Amino acid sequence: MARSTETAETVCSVPTGNTDADGRRWAEGLALLDELLDLAPAHRNGRMAEIRRRDPQLAEVVRQLLEADASDDDRLDARPRWTDDLVEEPVDAAAFIGRQFGAWRLIELIGQGGMGLVFRAERADGQFEQHCALKIVASAVAGVGAQRRFLRERGILAGLRHDNIASLIDGGVSGQGEPWYAMELVDGVPIDRWCDEQRLSLRGRVELFGQVLDAVRYAHSRLVVHRDLKPSNILVTGEGRVKLLDFGVAKLFDPEGDATPGQTIDLTLTPAYAAPEQLLGEQAGPATDIYTLGVLLYRLLAGVGPFAEDASGTTLLRHRIGGQGEEVEPVWQAVARAPTAALEGIGNTRAAIRRELAGGLGAIVHACLKREPDQRYLNVDALDDDLGRWRDHRPVHAHTGRWRYRLGRFLRRHRVALAVSALVVAGVVAFTAYRSVQLAQTRYERDLYTRTFDFVTDVLARSTAGEKGADLSVRDVLELLKTEMGQRDLPPEVRAWLMGMIADVYAGARDTPSAVDASQRGLEQGEDLDPIVQARLHEGQAMALELSGRHAAAIENLDSAIALVEHASEDAQQVSTLSRLLTTKVRVGTRHGLLPPAQARELAQRAIALGRPRRGRAGTTIEDQAQARAALVDVHIQAGEFAAAAQESQRLQATLSTAGLLGEHLLLDTLLAGHRLVLGHSDAVLADYGRLIERWQRQYGPEFRTVASVRAQLAEALERSGRFQESVAETREARRVARRTPTDSMDVIGLDRFLARRLIRAGQLDEAGAVARTLEGELDGRPQPDARATRVQTQVLLADVALLRGDIDDAGRWLAAARTGLEHVPSSHPFRERAVRSADRLHAELCLQRGDPRCARMLAGAIVDANPDLRADPTELSMARLILVRAAAADGDADAAATLRRRFREEAFAFAGVCSVYAQAIADTTGEPAMRVMSTTPPADCRQLD
Repeated sequence: MARSTETAETVCSVPTGNTDADGRRWAEGLALLDELLDLAPAHRNGRMAEIRRRDPQLAEVVRQLLEADASDDDRLDARPRWTDDLVEEPVDAAAFIGRQFGAWRLIELIGQGGMGLVFRAERADGQFEQHCALKIVASAVAGVGAQRRFLRERGILAGLRHDNIASLIDGGVSGQGEPWYAMELVDGVPIDRWCDEQRLSLRGRVELFGQVLDAVRYAHSRLVVHRDLKPSNILVTGEGRVKLLDFGVAKLFDPEGDATPGQTIDLTLTPAYAAPEQLLGEQAGPATDIYTLGVLLYRLLAGVGPFAEDASGTTLLRHRIGGQGEEVEPVWQAVARAPTAALEGIGNTRAAIRRELAGGLGAIVHACLKREPDQRYLNVDALDDDLGRWRDHRPVHAHTGRWRYRLGRFLRRHRVALAVSALVVAGVVAFTAYRSVQLAQTRYERDLYTRTFDFVTDVLARSTAGEKGADLSVRDVLELLKTEMGQRDLPPEVRAWLMGMIADVYAGARDTPSAVDASQRGLEQGEDLDPIVQARLHEGQAMALELSGRHAAAIENLDSAIALVEHASEDAQQVSTLSRLLTTKVRVGTRHGLLPPAQARELAQRAIALGRPRRGRAGTTIEDQAQARAALVDVHIQAGEFAAAAQESQRLQATLSTAGLLGEHLLLDTLLAGHRLVLGHSDAVLADYGRLIERWQRQYGPEFRTVASVRAQLAEALERSGRFQESVAETREARRVARRTPTDSMDVIGLDRFLARRLIRAGQLDEAGAVARTLEGELDGRPQPDARATRVQTQVLLADVALLRGDIDDAGRWLAAARTGLEHVPSSHPFRERAVRSADRLHAELCLQRGDPRCARMLAGAIVDANPDLRADPTELSMARLILVRAAAADGDADAAATLRRRFREEAFAFAGVCSVYAQAIADTTGEPAMRVMSTTPPADCRQLD
């Protein structure tokens, strides 16, 4: 390989060590280089003399940099010597023409790069006519690294399906060991050329750029970072459709991962479009693509890029100096060096373009080009939203990107002390993010935002300072915040948002009165509050009201929140907030019978539809979409539509799997486990629940309220698996954690009913009766429909206890009480159906015990006919089926009894397996009460019995 062996390493030989002094001298030399290059030769010599007198070593650094900049051999751009063995001789592309790869024959070379060769190819298997772009890694360049990158690219493309991304068609490995793949052949031109040829205005270019954002947003949602966004990789077809190509430098990223030190620089990237972290060999993430999008947008708008296409070594080295990288030239100034032909393509005068780029549009470009990744736009949605604001002639947010940096600095200063108030800090993050977006439209408002941020961080810092800081509770910090708010001059929106944050934390601690009070105080800050702020307060109040059992009032608050958001300006935050509110309303309404299934389905599907982006509006996040889809599964389950629920649950799992979130998102994993349990996978889900409890405890502690909910679901899975003693133990622990904070929530109180039922099935009738009687008395007089329905079911359990003890008369009295109670449960309430089913099953059992098989047959038959799917209520429906078989036999219809028994056993096998409680119960011939039969654990050799 004929190439100079001099490198940047030999050019810059003066700072031989790695000391801080050398680093500072090198950085200062780079800064002086710009100054000297702008001077006339005579003045430059004089300035160099000054530098030499002050610091001879610095002068030597500057001299060598000046020589390198003027050098013809571009020594600063030379590859380091360690890469010499990676550079191969050119490949003879002509030798590939006519060769066949899979079903494809190569026709002509259309591209060649660091990752291999790209040919136009035609289908050669005679099935049909089709052309493609076929990419290969030739053996001459197929080192281990090249092959690995190539296969990674092929794997990434296989998972991407989007209108603005060239799609993968085929792939394989040739007989000579050359990996290849075929992809959609795009008939288009690079985006910058297309814009010039079409003479697109600045506004037209921004509109077209939106298609690029759509493609990158989709890739990021699949956890793919492109890392090489440049005009030649973004083609535009004759119809004006953008197609994103070349994922050869792309990689999957970990959204929770930290930067990994010691990574090497990827030599296949394009320096003029690379982000600083790429040039430094640091971790690349979505912020990397935000930077390269900024470079691309800069070029489309100014006619030139922020750096030359053959960016000099000195430019790249500047980006390697931590904390002292050069500022990118303002895009409006760059117009001065743009070729006249490029500006003619934009269709306006140089002065007019400069004026347009000096405002909000230029600020957007430079918000992408911040040197530090955490100072750029948070994601593609935020960038797209700001461009939408510019198109709509609204103030942009780009001027206010400092909040993340300032918050990060604050958290680093107080990392240890703030550990005691993590919930408060989380609220501050949300609050600060919101204010940074909403309050930076004038100098006054920027000052207002800064004072607000400083207030919160000052209170947190002082609350955790000193010896007592580590002993402060979250409640102590909240009270201090409220006290300080009363003593400071803060604007109403700031007070409102802070009260909403405080309400959230109170609700998390199940202090419902304090949560409701805080939300109300926030809403009282004035009717002129921003609608998103008001909606957030209504949402918080709704959650607190639900916990207190005031479900209708909770729905009213959610309706108010939805109405506010629907009338707010449409941006990424508005769409995400609306999706979340719709999903929350579905959950609350379905859980408490306040929404008909058809309406709940419509709301859930509307929330899901918000996830699909459309021009001028970003879609919601993967998490928002998954939450909405999970709520739709719940709606289907509540309506008894189990096939639809299973199908929707599979879609949800596929969505999470594609996004890399399956097994990584704690809340969504918990929801999926609940779906698997209800849909008939109790044995398989046991291990899942064990892992989920560990994860919840590790992240939030063993006493966190959600740990109680997950334990309650594990107890249900154990009960369904016939492990009754273990189920009782888990229910006791769930009940203990849930009752640590006093509450009126039926979710907590209802655990006593499950404990009583599991005690019955574990054979502990005395304790079961005591728990049930206490609960029945506690629910007496409660007006809420779910409380009345739970009381009915508890009375049925007391009847079961009496029946198992042989006291048919006492069982009859409890049944009569349950029938009376049902009269006060609304017919639309979801709990009523279960309560009626329990009462009818018990009535059928009593009829059979009293020698009236026809009565038993009629009641049990009606239950079975109305509930053909065991998943609706496995225990009650299995008992009703057993009673129906016995009633048919007792009624003298042996053939019907035998037919029913076979049918029910097959259905039980399909639902839970041959070794399940349900399958074994149907086979019972002892004549014992159905509840006792259902409380018998199948024998260990149950498979041999089948």
